[in-house]
Amino acid sequence: MPDTQLCLPTTARRWRRTRTAIFVRATRSG
Repeated sequence: MPDTQLCLPTTARRWRRTRTAIFVRATRSG
């Protein structure tokens, strides 16, 4: 994806949100 550098901020935000969601899920699951 050549637009990776341009979409870095958005991607970082998405990753952070996704990572947080996964982390919360894992923590809730035990």
